[in-house]
Amino acid sequence: MNFKDTDYREFLLSIKAPFVFFPSIENDKPATGRKVYLRHDIDMRIDRAVFMARLEAEMGIRSTYFVLDTAPYFGVDIQKEITEIQSYGHEIGWHNDAAQAWYLTGRFKPIREFIETPLKKLRDYGAKVRGTAGHFVAHENELIFHNYNIWKLKFNFQSVIPIEQFDLSEFGLEYETYFIKNNIYFCDSGNEWNHNPVSTVQDFNSKDNRVMQLLIFAKNPNYRHRKPRRQ
Repeated sequence: MNFKDTDYREFLLSIKAPFVFFPSIENDKPATGRKVYLRHDIDMRIDRAVFMARLEAEMGIRSTYFVLDTAPYFGVDIQKEITEIQSYGHEIGWHNDAAQAWYLTGRFKPIREFIETPLKKLRDYGAKVRGTAGHFVAHENELIFHNYNIWKLKFNFQSVIPIEQFDLSEFGLEYETYFIKNNIYFCDSGNEWNHNPVSTVQDFNSKDNRVMQLLIFAKNPNYRHRKPRRQ
């Protein structure tokens, strides 16, 4: 799928369900009707995220933009971009890379510092951060740990090294996206869709009481997606 301006609009408008913010884990209930949690992980360029945020606001769509503190852009002042994204009615979240940063820097500092420092910086910028999404770790580490292993939550994959764990509420957080219930996890990770875009949306639209978590990376809107992976 080629996400030029109109294509991205058409794709989102083809999904017949309200786009809502992620609930807190405490309020995560079984679906009644269809709904979509639209999420953007800002791995590379926050200026692309601003463009997408503006586009979605024009359609009345709300989404959550997860800021990655280990990305190059986090080393400069991004208050303007965060303010603009929030001004369009979207939320800012934290794209958690804490376990990997702690691991790669030799584990000399408490892992808590890799949580508190980026969250403080984001909130000092005016970001109203209430949720987090684990960033994928490097391939050589993915069988050792995942970034969401820092939370006291039961995921399918648990760390094989001792990683200190915390309650989300200790840091003013309400949810981790990979722990929120959904019927369809639909994403373009690795620059290709994990499901066929057309048939997935058609199937979702045809059923009631369905939740879709839709992850679209913040990227150049003229980016051309590869074909979907074989199922």
